Amino acid sequence: MAQDLDGSVARLLGMIAPQADQTETVRRTMIIDPLGRIRAILDYPREVGRSVEEILRIIDALLAADSRRIVTPSDWWPGDRVLVPTTMPDAEAEQRFGTALRRVRDYLRFVETA
Repeated sequence: MAQDLDGSVARLLGMIAPQADQTETVRRTMIIDPLGRIRAILDYPREVGRSVEEILRIIDALLAADSRRIVTPSDWWPGDRVLVPTTMPDAEAEQRFGTALRRVRDYLRFVETA
C-alpha cells in the first residue's frame, strides 16, 4: 500500500485516466516483487471494486511459479494442478516432478499438487 498525496506517483505510472479529471485516478493494483519488478497490473474503473481474493490468488500463483518453476492455469488456487512450462525439456520435467507428471499432449503437461 502506498499513499500519493501530490499525485506524482500516479502521473509517473500512468494511473490518471485520459478521459478523467486530472485528479481522478484509475483504481490500479500493482504487484511488485522483492526485486522491484512489476509482476502484475490490475486496472479497475473507479465504479468497480477490487477483488482482494483475486489479488491474493495472483500473489500465490507468482510465488508458486517462482519457487517450483511451473505455470498456473486460469482459476488456479493453491493445491490445484499446475502446468509444466513448454520450455522445460521432458527429461528435466520427469526428474523434477517424477510420478506426479501427466502428459496430455507434447505441449501440454501438468502436475498434480494435492
